[in-house]
This record gives sequence, C-alpha cells and structure tokens, in this order.
Amino acid sequence: MNAAPISRLWRRIHLALAFLTIFPGPRNACSEADIVSSVPFYPLVGAVLGALLAAAAWAMHMLLPPLVAGFALVGIGAALTRGLHWDGLADVADAWGARAKGDRFWAIVKDSRIGAFGVLAMVLGVGLQGAALGHLCAAARFEPIFLAPYAGRLACLTLAYAGRPWTRPGLGSLTLRGATPPALGANLLAAGLAAWIAMPFAQLGAALFLCSLGLGFLLHLARRHQGLNGDFLGAAIVWTETAFLVCS
Repeated sequence: MNAAPISRLWRRIHLALAFLTIFPGPRNACSEADIVSSVPFYPLVGAVLGALLAAAAWAMHMLLPPLVAGFALVGIGAALTRGLHWDGLADVADAWGARAKGDRFWAIVKDSRIGAFGVLAMVLGVGLQGAALGHLCAAARFEPIFLAPYAGRLACLTLAYAGRPWTRPGLGSLTLRGATPPALGANLLAAGLAAWIAMPFAQLGAALFLCSLGLGFLLHLARRHQGLNGDFLGAAIVWTETAFLVCS
C-alpha cells in the first residue's frame, strides 16, 4: 500500500490544525502551496475544537454553576485558538465603527490596538456565547457545542470563496485561494447532516438566517472597501459560532 497519499493528507490536516489552534505544526518547513492545500480541512479543525469543548462542557456541567461553566468554555475556546478570531472581530468592528474609508479603513483593521467598537463587539460576543453555553450546560445539550465551531470554520470557508474578487495581501489571501468549490461543497454536505441531527429545524433556520446576515454584512464591507483579509474571516467565525449557540 502506498503511504504517500495518506502522508500528504495528514500533513494538510496537521497544517490546518496548527494554523488555527495552539497545537504545534509539522517540524519541516511548509510553503504557501502547503497552506493553501490545508484550507479545505478548516471545518475539520472546527470539529476537533467542538469535540474538545463538548467534552469539557460535559465535565463542567456536573461540577460548576451553568453560567460559570459557560464563560469558562468561552475562555477555553479562546485559549485553544490563541484568540485569533476574536482579534479579527475587534479589528473589523473598529474599522466599521470609525466610518473610515480607503487606506484609513485598512490602517485601522491592521492596528494592533483596540478601540471602543472593538471592545463592544468583544463584550457582546463573549457575553452572548457565555450565556448561551451556560444554558446548554444546564440543559445537558452538548451537540450544539460540538457543532458551533464546525459551523464557524465552514462560514470562514464560505466567506473566503465568496470574497475572492477582493483578495488582499497577507495570510488571509491563502485561505481565499484554498476555498475551492469542491472543498466548500463537501463541507456543506457534512455540516448539513450534522446540523440536521443536532438541532431542531426552527432553531437551525434561525441560526442560518443570522449567519447569512453576518456573512452578507461582511461581504458588503469587503465590496465597499475593495478588500477581504484574515480579520474578516475571523469575524465570520465568531459571528457564526455565536449565532449557532444563541439559537440552540
């Protein structure tokens, strides 16, 4: 049996896991082409994170008050991903709130400092996720906790595919290059099956509606400012995770 295809597959999964989480990456150097080839596995990384968070929720719901467990899960999720996506949410919120245009918009997006709108977005996001996770822990419903990170990375892939006309330089451009129709289609099928199992139809419909609003808004911003980078993708992940958790 030829082990080369399996080795290449594992390398791509490993790269995706290392890029989106705190887990260490491959020891040997990787090229831009390697990173691009790992993009279709971003939702799989979300499934890994979802499994870890669901397991943590199961353990904590027997030991901690629901609200404490909920906010602890938000902290665990942020720690596992280095807060990468929350940073993107704050950056986009600051640039949008400043009503900046042109180069000024992108200067705010890239600024490492956080402004008032970034703080508000973070507080609202953490608050909504913490409260929703606490409610799910109290009800011992762990399926949506597993599903939300997967849905978030699928939203990232969807936005990357839709936003390819507005690619900007940076690591985010590699995600846009890797978001191909076959990768998106396969992940959409898997997500649809998982959501159908994990969520009632009405709740799923509400979550998808909120997700479409968020992705539509981000695409509007990208079109208006002629660019879409990794911060937009991070914002899409947080928005979608929050929508799925709140609607569950």
